[in-house]
Amino acid sequence: MGLIIHNSKAIILLFMMFSFLLCYGQDSHINARIDISSSDIVLHPKSCSKNAILQHISWGDKQRRKFSLYSEFYNLPEGEWSKCVISFLPSKDGKINISLKSGYSKQNGNKKADATWVFYDLVEVTGAKILNGDFSKKDKNNKPANWDINNSGNYITGGSGLLSYKYVVRAWHDRPVSQSVQVKKNQEVTITAYVMPDKIEFSLD
Repeated sequence: MGLIIHNSKAIILLFMMFSFLLCYGQDSHINARIDISSSDIVLHPKSCSKNAILQHISWGDKQRRKFSLYSEFYNLPEGEWSKCVISFLPSKDGKINISLKSGYSKQNGNKKADATWVFYDLVEVTGAKILNGDFSKKDKNNKPANWDINNSGNYITGGSGLLSYKYVVRAWHDRPVSQSVQVKKNQEVTITAYVMPDKIEFSLD
């Protein structure tokens, strides 16, 4: 038995609500992810943004999981920049690697992951020093200086809607953008980055 609404005002109100849900407030279904890793520094998670997680990895050698953290940021709105923040405590002096990427995503039955691209800009670090966090400096290969990036095509140098000096990078789970930084024992490190979902390239395998 169907629902019949005789009140025209109710029909208009329902239509407006449905249109609002279609046009506004939708998340992208693309998660941003920031990984922190070291060869021998125990990393203690401290805090993270709302709608995010920060914890030790749950894969690989169990004895080495304490040297790596991953954070994932959910419910990112389409077409908007979101501020993502994580904090952790290193157990001793040394180098860590910061890796900007997206969450792992794979369709049922497929062998390969989907490329869920995320834009990154204005990466700032307190408690340690990061170089070229706004990606405005280029190296001789037309890539962002001080960063390891797979392809210069994922270095965006212009266009509307970009932050800082209109230089951003684009990354996904299998194509991260990374940099190593020096940390100090028991000095809390906070990483702030602005992210915006780009697009999903679905795997056909």
